[in-house]
Amino acid sequence: MGGKFKLFLVLAFVFSLNFVSSAIVVQDNFHSTYSVGDSISLKFSLSSSQSVSGFCDSYLVCDNDKTLIDKRYVFLDDEKENFTLEFPLLEVGGCNFKVEFLDDSDLSEDFLVSDKLDINYVLNNKVFFPLETLEIFGNITKANHDLYSGIVNFKIDGLVEKTLEVENGEFYFDYEISKTAKPKNYSLQISAAEKDFLGEILNSGKVYETVEVKSKPMKIEIISSDEINPPTNFSFQVNLLNQVDDLVLGEPVIVKIFDSVNNLIYQEEINSSMNSTFEFVGTTKRGNSYLNGYYGNFFFSKPLYVNDYRAINSTLVKNSLKFTNIGNVPYEGIVKFNLENENSSEEYLVNVSLDLGESYFYLLPVNGIYNISAGENLFLNAPLTGAAILENGKITLFGYFVTFGFIIFLVVSYVFVRKKRKKHFPNEKIQEKAEPKKLIVTETKEENLEVKQKVFMIFIKSNKDIKEYEQIILSYNLKLNLVNEKLGYVLFFQKGELSPEYRIYNLSKTLIKSSLMKQDVLTIVLNRGFFEKKINLLKKFALFNKTILDLFSGKLIIGEKIMDKLKIKLPSEEKIIEVMGRKIRVYVID
Repeated sequence: MGGKFKLFLVLAFVFSLNFVSSAIVVQDNFHSTYSVGDSISLKFSLSSSQSVSGFCDSYLVCDNDKTLIDKRYVFLDDEKENFTLEFPLLEVGGCNFKVEFLDDSDLSEDFLVSDKLDINYVLNNKVFFPLETLEIFGNITKANHDLYSGIVNFKIDGLVEKTLEVENGEFYFDYEISKTAKPKNYSLQISAAEKDFLGEILNSGKVYETVEVKSKPMKIEIISSDEINPPTNFSFQVNLLNQVDDLVLGEPVIVKIFDSVNNLIYQEEINSSMNSTFEFVGTTKRGNSYLNGYYGNFFFSKPLYVNDYRAINSTLVKNSLKFTNIGNVPYEGIVKFNLENENSSEEYLVNVSLDLGESYFYLLPVNGIYNISAGENLFLNAPLTGAAILENGKITLFGYFVTFGFIIFLVVSYVFVRKKRKKHFPNEKIQEKAEPKKLIVTETKEENLEVKQKVFMIFIKSNKDIKEYEQIILSYNLKLNLVNEKLGYVLFFQKGELSPEYRIYNLSKTLIKSSLMKQDVLTIVLNRGFFEKKINLLKKFALFNKTILDLFSGKLIIGEKIMDKLKIKLPSEEKIIEVMGRKIRVYVID
């Protein structure tokens, strides 16, 4: 009996459990999207047909991650009870709510919780020059479509960082590009962050943009020497510098040179940072000159000083030697020249006083065929009659008297020279050997002079056209003698000049610099000899140096005697070479 009663109670209890029921209803009244920090209300109801009790758990489920937001003990006695939970959303992702009570549960509809701020903006440009203004117009909204109010930060790496207030979601930012902003691409960053009262970030947004700052010429720089020693090829470089003093290459720049009386002597459009040259001739006015550069609104002037140049040029005009002042200062002094033939050799001294560009004609008081050496000029086999021919080609009455006087003078001179061979000036001995400073070695007639002299030779070989360098050689008061279109030489004797070695070395440097600009290759030999001034010896010396020239290519070869005289350290390679059966020492410079 007792056992049956216990079984009845157990079955009755189990049976009664099947009739204990409860219901959970979660109200779906949510927005589709929320921002972090938004307050949300969860509403649900619990109901039961009989008395039940237990814990009711409420969860926020985001991306399958459950967070318990409320736990409470509920007692229901055949009734329905409504619940409302309100709390901030601090999780991110796709979310819903889940409510569990006893063995029952219910889920809400899904909604999105986002921590993003949407930053929309418009740039007035993406490429700027220094001192131009960058402008940004924009607005910021939260994921829940509310307008953002708070702080927005603007940053351009290396240029600026600035913070502004955003009101009603809108902002405006402007920045003048620095005058010294380096030309390159810059990263522009716009960022905003919403924080709670503890300073923790709830929602944030950040966007990036690339802006470019261009190179802008800001000033002109001129690189050159400050002093000019005419005649010379003057090298200069006009640079454009941008906002950070970097070179701006290849921009057209106008260059003008004014002499000391403000006459325009050179004007050209050149490319910035390119090497340029201008020939200052011997007659360029001495004193302060100016080299000016122009580019847009920019201007720069560099003062130059043209030094004195004192020089006389001699030319043969029929029966007279014409002496012309080719310098830039008045010429006062003695001019020497020699008259030579098979029977005589005489040196003449003429005192001249010539203003700028002025010429003086000196009648040659001899009759016959003569070689005339005046300065660095040599006139061979000149037929002289002793007649005075004026520069304008007219013979005046005074000219007739002078001519007649010279005829008498020639007769007396002939007898006198034959007997005494005295010099033109009294109380001086006849000089057996004249010293012409320049000889043309292609003449076939050998001169009968026995005094040894120093002779200098420059042999030049070009890969293009040797005549392109003729003006440079003339600027050094030397003459280029052509062998062919690619080969030439300069030959002169030392007379009066203390150190011709420096002049020919400087000439070689100028020639090489010019060849680099012409994209040419020069081979140059500088050498010095000491022997009698005879044509056969000069030819042999020329052949000797031509042989040296053929042993090298694209080099400057300096003879030992010239190198010793220069007494300067040069980056050279010493070589012993054999030329025409002789071993000699030379110095080779690349």
